Amino acid sequence: MRPRCWGSGWPPSSSVWSASWTFAGWRSLRGASSTAVWLRERLRLSGRSARQLVQLAATIDAAPTAVRDALLGGATTVEQGRVVAETIAALPVEAGPEAADKATQLLVAWADRFDPTSLSRLGERVLVHVAPELADQAELKALERATERAEARRHVTLSEQQTGQVRLSGNLDTETASLLREAIDPLCAPAGEQDARSPGQRRADAGWTHCVPRVATSTTCAAEAGRAGPRRPRPRPAAGGHDNPLVPAAPGRVFR
Repeated sequence: MRPRCWGSGWPPSSSVWSASWTFAGWRSLRGASSTAVWLRERLRLSGRSARQLVQLAATIDAAPTAVRDALLGGATTVEQGRVVAETIAALPVEAGPEAADKATQLLVAWADRFDPTSLSRLGERVLVHVAPELADQAELKALERATERAEARRHVTLSEQQTGQVRLSGNLDTETASLLREAIDPLCAPAGEQDARSPGQRRADAGWTHCVPRVATSTTCAAEAGRAGPRRPRPRPAAGGHDNPLVPAAPGRVFR
């Protein structure tokens, strides 16, 4: 028996809100190793789409009843329902169920006017409307988490290519990127009207011609080559303050 689906393959009944989607019995009969595998084979979905469907079911299942009712009643789209559910789940425990209910009602009302992307951005500030006394504290914690993620994800990779080139890629936190731009941007201006280089080429030339040789010949850098340790922890950000690492830092020197 093939389950009925909406136009894009999403199940219409409230059974979707169960993480197992009421397919546990079917799954065992078919020998599938997981619900996602069962959906992939049964509905001819890609593995990614099947996993997203199961994750959506788990997210909505954990959301307040009002979120499920809004989605089933057509007040929100599937993507908007996911955004509302994730926003409510991310509210601090201190907000309590009353604030969560108010936030749910507000987000569902906004869904009539805003797309999922805009709704997600509005959800980041929903506490200002439903629990303003907690908004500043929640913003501070969000900034701290963002800073920690940026620190953990920082990396620079040099990958050898078969074309005789080396691919440079990586992630920098906003403060470090600001300092890097400060060092390179003044050197990236076109060298006259006849300069046919692209902005990327001018940036590469600026880094190679000016910055890299300066670092390589620096006495300090040479003395510490191969001995660079972890960066020192930065001060915790202050909400709205000048020490916020998510805001570009004031001009400073890159090469010491």
